[in-house]
Amino acid sequence: MTTKTRIIPALLLSAMLLPLSVSAYTYTVSNGKATITKYNGSGGDVSIPSSLNGYSVTSIGYKAFSSCSSLTSVNIPDSVTYIGSYAFSACTSLTNATIGNSVTYIGEYAFDYCPALTSVIIPDSVTYIGRRAFQQCSSLTSVNIPDSVTHIDVGTLQQCSSLTSITIPDSVTSISAGAFSGCTLLSSVLFTGNAPTIYKDAFEATPATLYYFPGTSGWGTSVAGRPAKPLLSYDEKNGGATITSIDTSFTGNYVPLPPKLAGLPVTAIGSSAFRSCIDLTSITLPDSVTTIGPYAFHGCTSLTSANIPDGVTSIGTYAFYNCHSLQEVTLPDSVTTIGDYAFAFCSSLWDVIIPDNVKRIGRGTFSGCYSLESVTLPTGITAIGDDAFSYCASLTAIALPDTLTTIGDYAFTGCDSLSSVTIPAGVTSVGDDAFSFCDSLTSVLFTGDAPDIGTYAFDNTPATLYHLPGTTGWSCPPAGYPVVCWNPAFSPASPPRFDSGAFSFTLTGNADLPVRIEACDSLAAPVWAPVSDTTIPASGTLDFTDPDAASRPSRFYRVRFPQ
Repeated sequence: MTTKTRIIPALLLSAMLLPLSVSAYTYTVSNGKATITKYNGSGGDVSIPSSLNGYSVTSIGYKAFSSCSSLTSVNIPDSVTYIGSYAFSACTSLTNATIGNSVTYIGEYAFDYCPALTSVIIPDSVTYIGRRAFQQCSSLTSVNIPDSVTHIDVGTLQQCSSLTSITIPDSVTSISAGAFSGCTLLSSVLFTGNAPTIYKDAFEATPATLYYFPGTSGWGTSVAGRPAKPLLSYDEKNGGATITSIDTSFTGNYVPLPPKLAGLPVTAIGSSAFRSCIDLTSITLPDSVTTIGPYAFHGCTSLTSANIPDGVTSIGTYAFYNCHSLQEVTLPDSVTTIGDYAFAFCSSLWDVIIPDNVKRIGRGTFSGCYSLESVTLPTGITAIGDDAFSYCASLTAIALPDTLTTIGDYAFTGCDSLSSVTIPAGVTSVGDDAFSFCDSLTSVLFTGDAPDIGTYAFDNTPATLYHLPGTTGWSCPPAGYPVVCWNPAFSPASPPRFDSGAFSFTLTGNADLPVRIEACDSLAAPVWAPVSDTTIPASGTLDFTDPDAASRPSRFYRVRFPQ
């Protein structure tokens, strides 16, 4: 019995190290964790499982997917910490690799000769990238080196002939032989820190210029056989640095601006500093920045994202004008001023939340933002300037706050998708052509007395203007537009009732009134939801039935103007 007790654990351990198989994967288990040793599947788009037979997959082993010519994309789960040598080498159809956020080690030749691979995002968890890990990835156009990496090994990105630019983080202290050699289109290499130790042929057979930030050390006019120059110019103002320009020869697509230049905090992006940087796709501004000047990013047509930090208070005129690839921008609560035409013709921008401290939307601020679907205006805003949202053709709705007093000329002209709008009672003027050529605008409700309405405010729209009972100035229709009193009411002659298991009530009002019926289940914390968008017919009476009411313990209704 004693002998058996000693032998059985040894036999069990040995069995666990034997290759096992689950469908597409052969794997081994050690210490309760699985290493994939061979992929047996048919290729295509593959998401590697995070566990096999209850064992967490933590490693992709040596040559596990090597030479799988039918593999087109791979998603490596967060459970994986280790990608072994040659793991995906010679996967000639692989176009996309998503590396999980727990990987710390990418082995040598891991993605060598994947000629179809176009981009790869290396997570911040990675601390080691082996030699020639991405060698001969000839379609690779972008790759990030995370701040966790300190060394770029021999031939890491050698012969990546489509790579045009790369950013080297300040964590990197050494770059080995041939790391980027043969990258025949690599023209811009941005170093964010002091000069690392660079082997003399690291950039052999490339046209690279090495760029660095002012105030970093170890640089000369030539480093490792390549020209080197500062990326930015700046002025000292009030103890801070204002960036005034970027070297026009820089073709990089990403600039992570440092918090300091030559010891000075970066507090402002000056006028036209990055104007017409057509290769720039992304920029990160440090938290020290408080001002983005006029024309700062004007004409950066490839810019897709801009991180605006919490300290920024002012965005200048034309700051992001014609950044037509900019899809989303987050404006921090610190912003108080947005200049005229600041985001005009950002034609890919689709969503904007304007901070509460902004009191005025300037002239043309979002003009020509054709993809803009949603805008949240702050409650304290008082004026919407001329052309502010003109030709925002995708804008389907806009909630105008009660503090608003002025709507400028052409403010919403050409907003083809806008179907309904409510004008708050405090508005005293609606400018010429303010809503002209809004082809879908059928209903406009004024909640106060008639304001001064421009001659062509609703020109070439099908709009009917509605006003509330008891408001004044509506006896003479402004500018010849049809005006109707919006007066829906629950009919006292036909009280609410249950009929055949459904709840019904009757509305009365002027003919052809648009109404939205909303309901909630409790008035203690009401969540109103639309039940029906409908119209009181020419008879002036609408019978409404809600069959869903019978299944609820309580039900409350209200009538609103549809918007």
